[in-house]
Amino acid sequence: MSKIIEAAGIITFIALIFAVTSLLSEFSLKRFLVALLFGAYLGFAGLSFFEPAKWKPQPIWCGLIASLAGIAFVMDLPGPHDLNAFVLAAIIGFVVGVFAPLWVRYM
Repeated sequence: MSKIIEAAGIITFIALIFAVTSLLSEFSLKRFLVALLFGAYLGFAGLSFFEPAKWKPQPIWCGLIASLAGIAFVMDLPGPHDLNAFVLAAIIGFVVGVFAPLWVRYM
């Protein structure tokens, strides 16, 4: 149980750093949500890299968080949006998230 609390603390901290820095440019709730999800995704993907003995890679969870970040990114874009844009963003985010344990060590 303490591992889960520690992981949640790390992910929340990284997500809040990204979210607060997004507020410094221009206040937008959509931009705040995009930065929050992107920070949570990077925090979750990086857990297994920072302490590999303690954390195992979770590619499915990384994919789900990254697909939510992709959907939030499309919502932040100006103009009308159709369902294809949301589906494409979710698919691209999921693929990038699933392969996160492979590329996160090169960041």
